[in-house]
Formats: sequence, C-alpha cells, structure tokens
Amino acid sequence: MVKISVIIPIYNVENYIEECLDSVINQTLKDIEIICVNDGSTDGTLNILERYAKKDNRIKLINQENSGLSVSRNVGLDHATGEYVCFLDSDDYFELESFEELYNIASEKKLDFVFFKLINFDDETKVKERYEYFDLEYLKDVVGDKVFNYNDVSNIVFSISVTAPGKLFNHDFIRGMRFPEGLIYEDNPFFIEAMFKAKRVYLYDKYLYNRRVRSTSLTRSNTEKFSDCISIFNLLTDITKSFGLYDKYKVNLYNKKLYNTYRIFKLVNEEDKEDFFNKINEDFSNFQEEYESDPVFNALNNKLKLIFRSGIYSETYEEFELTIENHELRLKNKDLKKKNSNLKKEIKSIKTFNEQILNSNSWKITKPFRKFVNIFRS
Repeated sequence: MVKISVIIPIYNVENYIEECLDSVINQTLKDIEIICVNDGSTDGTLNILERYAKKDNRIKLINQENSGLSVSRNVGLDHATGEYVCFLDSDDYFELESFEELYNIASEKKLDFVFFKLINFDDETKVKERYEYFDLEYLKDVVGDKVFNYNDVSNIVFSISVTAPGKLFNHDFIRGMRFPEGLIYEDNPFFIEAMFKAKRVYLYDKYLYNRRVRSTSLTRSNTEKFSDCISIFNLLTDITKSFGLYDKYKVNLYNKKLYNTYRIFKLVNEEDKEDFFNKINEDFSNFQEEYESDPVFNALNNKLKLIFRSGIYSETYEEFELTIENHELRLKNKDLKKKNSNLKKEIKSIKTFNEQILNSNSWKITKPFRKFVNIFRS
C-alpha cells in the first residue's frame, strides 16, 4: 500500500498543470500515487497529462466527460489505494516536503485527519498573502498543539476552513464518504461529516499549500450556481441530525443558513438574482412551520428573522433585497444617532468643565501671570 494518494481533479488548466504536477512528483516522500481525473478538458491539458504519465508510473490518468469537481473527487476516491488521502486543485501546488511531514505526523499521532495551512498567491503578481480563514490562527488559539475533536472546538466548528485541499485524511476514516455531486460549496458537508466523525484531529501549524487566486476561477464566474448554498446548508442540517447533534448546533445552523444565504445572494450577478430568490422563497416556505414553531429560531436576532420572513413574503427579489437593505439602513441611522447623542453629551460635559475652570478663583487669581507670560511668548 502506498503511503499517500493525492487526488487532482483537472479541467482546462494547461497554463498551470505542470507547476501543479511538478510539486507532487518532486515530493520528498516518494511512496505516493497521483490520481489525475481529467474532467473533459478541451484545451491542451490532456496532452500534458499524458506526457507526465509516460514519465512517471505513479500517475494514474482517468479521463471522463465533464461532470464537475465533486464527481471528479469521488472518482479519485474510488481509485485511491493509499494509506492516506489528500486533495489538490489543479491550479495550485504543494511545498515539496509537505507529504513527508504530514505522513509522519498523521501516522505517529494516529490521526483521523490533520489540518495544515494554505496561503493565497496572486496569479499575475505571484505575491503571497495570508488569509485569516486559511491561516487557522483562530483554531490554533483554541487547540494549540493538542490532538482534538469537535467537542474541543464546539464554539467554532461551523467557522473552521472547510476546504478539502487543506487536510490529509486517513483513508480508512473517510472510506464511504462522498462529495455531494452537482453542487458547488461541496467541501462543506464533507468537512462537517469528517469533523463530527473524527476522534483524533490535529493542526499542523505550517504553510504547505499554495492556493492560486485568479479572476476566472469557478466561484467568481458561475454565479448562477451560487443558489446551491441552500441545498448545502440543508445537507449540513441533515448531517448534524444524523450524529444526534442538532439541538446542540441548531443556533449555528440557523445563523449559517440565513446569514450566508443572504450574503451570497448579494454577490450574484443581477441576471441570476430572480432564480436565486425563487429558490429562497421555496425553501424558506417549506421550513416556515418548523422554524417558526421553534423557540430557538424565535430567539434569533431581528435581522435573521427578517431575512427568513421577507424571503417568504416578498413578491420579487427586488422587494426582498430592499427590505433587508432598509432594515440595515435603519440600524445604521440608529447607531449614528446614538453616537451623535453621545458626542453632544461629551461636548456639553466639556463646556461645563471649561466654565467651571473659567469661573474658579484660581483661574482669576492667575490671570495677571498668564498675561505676563504671553508678553515673553510674543
């Protein structure tokens, strides 16, 4: 059995795939297999893959019709034979010592999976920049250098980076787990299932993965798929229920679904908003009776409840959006009025203090001395 199977879903990345593959075939850990799932590329990617496969027999090249990222990862899992599994996006690359260090840590500590750090780099400038979500300092503050599980990170479990390429998984541990097919944001349910299932998790506090940021990436160009988030949030609820943890994380799930559905809705192109709103309306209407009969839901803040109810009762996406924006504007104005009122009180207090000084005996007594000093200053 090889030590690590690295799964690389690949689609039309002829400008990046060589750098990606070089970072894998040149790893200091040699006992690996490289599963390249070509997802129907139409550029020169396949020629490059075939050339690399001829040079390195560790590469397994699988060709399929274009089916999406989740299908490609699942196909990779079906073909993986390694003791551990990791995922690599085809326009990114690993540091060359990554697999050796991760394998040693995972095997020594008998981990179900290990987190490691990702760093963004700009496709054009190549400048690297840390990003808090992938930096994992918020996780480190909680767990330090200890092996942990979801109970140890209960307060942030739904805020941790879900990205599949940021972990090394024990193959036996994830055997049978799948990425939901046909949806974007597919990392979310896979991660939450892994997190609730795992007994031994560890954070390796080192940047091992270089994540390319480019304007043509999937999540920047295909906003018509952004409404998939609704299905993803419902999957998160189903998974949480399957582990008997729904009551414990109900508030987190409500917050994540309602806040993020609206946040993502605001990001989509104008031509995609009507379809997105229709899906919001359908989903929220389906859950109306369940949510509104739940005391936990009714204890949520007013904005979240407004997002939910306006998603049901608004007749158009414009009305839905305007309702939330007006609520936010009223809150902002209320905050400004409060700050203005506090400022007026502060100014009034300072004036009162100044008047007290001007009318004090000590100020009057020292008046000639101040005039004398000012003569020398002029």
